[in-house]
Amino acid sequence: MEQRRRRRKVIAGGSVAFVALYAVGGVVMVPWVQNDLTDRVEAAATEAGYTGITADFSGQDGTLSCAKPIDAPDDLIRLAEDKWGVRTAELDAACTAATGESGDAGATTVAATTTAPATTTAPATTSTVAATTTVAATTTTTTIAVAEAGLNASAVVSPGSSTVTLTGTVETEEQRAALVAAATAAFGEGNVVDQLEVLGTDALSDDAAEGLAALIGSMNPNLVEGTASYDGTKLALTGVYVSADAQNTVTAAATAAGVASGDLALTPRAAASVDQAAQLEAALNAAVGTTPIPFATGSADLSDDAGPILDQVAALAREYAGVSIAVNGHTDADGSDSANLALSQSRAASVRDALIERGVPADQLVAQGFGETDPVAPNDTPANKALNRRVVFAVVTQ
Repeated sequence: MEQRRRRRKVIAGGSVAFVALYAVGGVVMVPWVQNDLTDRVEAAATEAGYTGITADFSGQDGTLSCAKPIDAPDDLIRLAEDKWGVRTAELDAACTAATGESGDAGATTVAATTTAPATTTAPATTSTVAATTTVAATTTTTTIAVAEAGLNASAVVSPGSSTVTLTGTVETEEQRAALVAAATAAFGEGNVVDQLEVLGTDALSDDAAEGLAALIGSMNPNLVEGTASYDGTKLALTGVYVSADAQNTVTAAATAAGVASGDLALTPRAAASVDQAAQLEAALNAAVGTTPIPFATGSADLSDDAGPILDQVAALAREYAGVSIAVNGHTDADGSDSANLALSQSRAASVRDALIERGVPADQLVAQGFGETDPVAPNDTPANKALNRRVVFAVVTQ
């Protein structure tokens, strides 16, 4: 009996439908799932000390191949099936051929030929040929069935990213909608990537889904990076926090959600090196070079559509401790020098305030205006004047 389930993906406010078909004994999924399982299982095997292990997945079912026999094949199977998303794992014959767990070691063929020497009295040649004996190899494959999960989902934030990615399975459409709503409220419209799969089963984990939603809501703007998860049995949260206040906020949310102390792992930001400060400055200016921060004409008021670029800038600016970030405002040459200087200072201050609202510590930010004194192009055409009206950043270590 075939069951149909839906997967939705929401990027930048839109939605694209993906469909996965589940049937008895098999699953058809998008190729990236198979590639992801392959990469993670092979990496886990290498980290555990196995060498020459390759994985080949069809949907969530994988076959592990070995360059040579291994001593504990069942341990390798358990390692693979402990990875999230893996339903079953099995070993090929090469993994177990010499361990005694796979029957005979292999096919053996013996053929012996003995020829008697020729004599002068008996010109005929006598040949004795031994019979050929073939022993067929017996291969034993161990497959451990994994029960289909209910709620088993994660929310992941990467360093310098303003988006959160939701992955895994939920039992109902209502659970999916609740997690997406929590992520959208925390990270903003258009900053949620929804890769959740709706199983369409009974809602047995609504309390856990509510707790996971609360954890997701605490992640932004308090964490530089992090993962909030429910693995079918417990809630967990790991991450790098921006400040002591941010740590307290996330810890309180995790405690209220029921996260055990052993499943909460928070660490502070690292202080930037000189090279990292230079890289951060380049990344900030590349972001606003591609998408300038927009203002209302002749005003220091940020435009309504400034949110996405400010989210991106804030995510970058939160990454390191130990840096001072100058927000520098510039104008074109239209108007008086004094008016342009005041406007550039006000616009820089508006950006600074918006970044503080997005979790960048205030003591890392300074706003300064330069008016029309530092143009990057002649003020002779509308296009060149637009280039001169800009906000840029300078980053130094403290």
